[in-house]
Amino acid sequence: MFISTSAFEQTQWQEIQQFIVDYPLATLITQTIDGIQAAHIPMILQQKENSETVLIGHIAHANPIWQSNFNDSEWLAIFNTNGHYITPNWYPEKHITHRAVPTWNFQAVHVRGKLNFLDDTAAVLAMQTDVWEHQLPNNSAWKLSDAPEDYLQSMYGAIVCFEMSMDSVQAQFKLSQNKSAETRSSIVHNLRQTGTHEATHMADLIEKYSPK
Repeated sequence: MFISTSAFEQTQWQEIQQFIVDYPLATLITQTIDGIQAAHIPMILQQKENSETVLIGHIAHANPIWQSNFNDSEWLAIFNTNGHYITPNWYPEKHITHRAVPTWNFQAVHVRGKLNFLDDTAAVLAMQTDVWEHQLPNNSAWKLSDAPEDYLQSMYGAIVCFEMSMDSVQAQFKLSQNKSAETRSSIVHNLRQTGTHEATHMADLIEKYSPK
C-alpha cells in the first residue's frame, strides 16, 4: 500500500488508464495455501458492455501461480516503471544547508480485484495480439491466423485466460511535485545533462506534472 502523500497521488482516471496502456506488464500477486505467489503478466484494459473496466490477461498452466489453489482471494496487480534516482547534489538548498537526502522518482498503479476465468482463449489472444501488434512501427502486423491451426490449438491448451476486476485503484506519480520550482528546475536541468533516455524521460515527466 502506498504511503498517503497527496502531492504524489494521481486520481485522474484517464492518466491512470494511459499509464496501464503504456506499461502493461504487471506484477500479479495473490495469497494461496502455498504462501504468497507472484507472476509477471502483460494485461490490457477492456470496457465491458455494462461499462465496467477490467484487466485482461493469460497465465501459463506451468506458472506456479496457476498451480496454486484458486479461491475467492483478492489479487493485486502492480504496474510501474523503473523511474530514476535523484541525488541531493541537484538541490540548490543542499549546497547551503546540507539538509538533503537522496530519493527515487517513480510512477506506479496498484489495482486490487478478483479473477474471473474466460473460456474463449482464441478471442482473448487475438484481442491482445491486435492491441500490441498495432503499437509496433510497421504495417505488417502479425495475427493468430499466421500460425498453423494445430500449433495454435496446442498453445491454447497450455494457458488459461482471465479478466480481473478493478475493485480498488491507487496511483502515485512521485515526480518532485513536493519540491520548490527552483529545485525542480535544477533537477530537470541535471537530468537532461545526464543524457540517458531514462533521465530525459524523467525530466519530461517532472515538467509535465509540476504543480500549476
